[in-house]
Amino acid sequence: MKFRNDITGLRAIAVLPVLFFHAGHPWFTGGFLGVDVFFAISGFLITTLIYAKTENREFSFLSFYDRRARRILPAFLVVLVVSCIAAPFFMVPYDIKNFGQSLVASSLSANNLLLYMTSGYWSLAAEFKPLYHTWSLAVEEQYYLVAPILIVIFFGLFRSKKSILLPLISVLIISFTASAISEDKEFNFLLIFTRAWELAAGAILALAMYKKNNIRSSNFWSAVGLSLILLSYSFPYSLSNNQAFVNLPAIVGTLLIIYFSNDTSTWIGRFLSSKILVGIGLISYSIYLWHQPILAYLRLASEQQPETSAQILFSLISIPLAYLSWKFVENPARDKNTISNKLFYSSIFIGFSSMVLLGISMHKTYGFQHLWPQYAYGGNPQSYIDSARKYKTESFQNLSSGKPKVLIIGNSFARDFIKMLQENSVSNKLNLAYFEGNCRVGNKATLKSLLTDSDYVIYAQNWGNSGYFKTDLDELIRCSSYLHKNTIKAKVFVLGSKNFGWNNNFVKTHEYNQIINYRVHPLESVLQFNSDAKSRVSDYIDVMKTISENGKVRIFDGNGKFLTYDTNHLTKFGARYIGSILLKDTPLSILNATTHTLVDKTLESSISH
Repeated sequence: MKFRNDITGLRAIAVLPVLFFHAGHPWFTGGFLGVDVFFAISGFLITTLIYAKTENREFSFLSFYDRRARRILPAFLVVLVVSCIAAPFFMVPYDIKNFGQSLVASSLSANNLLLYMTSGYWSLAAEFKPLYHTWSLAVEEQYYLVAPILIVIFFGLFRSKKSILLPLISVLIISFTASAISEDKEFNFLLIFTRAWELAAGAILALAMYKKNNIRSSNFWSAVGLSLILLSYSFPYSLSNNQAFVNLPAIVGTLLIIYFSNDTSTWIGRFLSSKILVGIGLISYSIYLWHQPILAYLRLASEQQPETSAQILFSLISIPLAYLSWKFVENPARDKNTISNKLFYSSIFIGFSSMVLLGISMHKTYGFQHLWPQYAYGGNPQSYIDSARKYKTESFQNLSSGKPKVLIIGNSFARDFIKMLQENSVSNKLNLAYFEGNCRVGNKATLKSLLTDSDYVIYAQNWGNSGYFKTDLDELIRCSSYLHKNTIKAKVFVLGSKNFGWNNNFVKTHEYNQIINYRVHPLESVLQFNSDAKSRVSDYIDVMKTISENGKVRIFDGNGKFLTYDTNHLTKFGARYIGSILLKDTPLSILNATTHTLVDKTLESSISH
């Protein structure tokens, strides 16, 4: 197949919206679909290459993987090395630990698997991960591993295109169906099983067009193709919220352009073949490699979310960087006369082995926290908070102790409060029980039983941290009413949500002695939720108002230790510090009284009922 400038230009149409999407441009809410365009293009080009060589009995696995390695690995390694150098300057140890995991997975073409396994409530937001984008490279590399084997085997057995088309069509149908019915968004987004149909679509078109020298040029259909792609970037959910159907217009548009465009005979072909688009398309791989680390480190260095204009400006820095890496890394690496196999593969082996070992070291040493003990969290903060689950029970224990029975309900924010009680030596005065859930989530019979026996009930969740949603407030009001109705003698408290700013890592860009007394603005969504909830829910304790000064909160305690490890959950230092305030300056101080006083108050409460 002759080189097609229009397909190269289409790469520019794919990569630029990804940049603008990650920079938060409001016109490109579907810019992530540029990755899907890349998948369809890759499926087409790689399958064309493999099949042509196979049919002519010229295919060599060594030659194929050598070309892929020289195309992909050198620039990738440079970006990994630069990202590693930057990490200590922009990340606290906990995030360096997470970065180390990504470094190992990215080096082994498996970051999509790591991201899927570590996705969920505790995962670091994608916007702060310098290597998050390598999930798509992993998908493509996994395709490169499987595709030539399947094509060679099926062609060798049956000697026809149909023998390859039928399995590809089956893959497309099965993968698309799996994507359409899957309710696991992370699985759908990250793994090759639900992405294979996009690559297969390009592969099927490659076989359908093979040896057809004259492209069916059509101004109409190529314009429809480009329109589908561009409209999907701005209106990704116009057809459906289902991921398969969100991706479909971009894939169909890409196939239409490949089939009906021509770099000379159609308007779209001439547009895509313009020098500027072809130029950007030629370096699109490096642009994609560079943009995410640049944006991630910008955010990590920022106390508050950077303005969209700043993020767009910084993302565009990836273009000159990409040109440099294309000119001085990508191109020389492809030429065996410039870089011999011995030099190339020894350098690649040493480079990626070093990345893996460094990543393992980052993970094992907890982000080299011994080098920056002032920014350490005192152990694994997730395990620390989750250890409060030991209080999960279906009924109160040690009833003969005479200790007040305190039921704590909620998610990790409820466990945060249990750690506050422990760190302030209050938990040993109480008969604690933890119910993980709320009035809607969990075993209702168990909850009702615990509520009936409780002297005090504390309900806590992370309201407002993922944005302000009226449905969350409505749910809180319903649950608060439910808790009051199902207690006999207990006093019910609702513990307000907490937040310590947008990002903790910005402290690495300041002198430690100047930052330990620093205060940050909490997220507005949390403050607004607390304000509205306090006016609607009785016994709502506004945590942020209690610990704030002039609308700002500390991020270090009086000894210069981090209060929080992810701006929401507490370290043991934070549990001690925040707990000491709440147990002194709010109605929760009743829990810090002596056991005798608590029992007396409980009796008085039951008599008044």
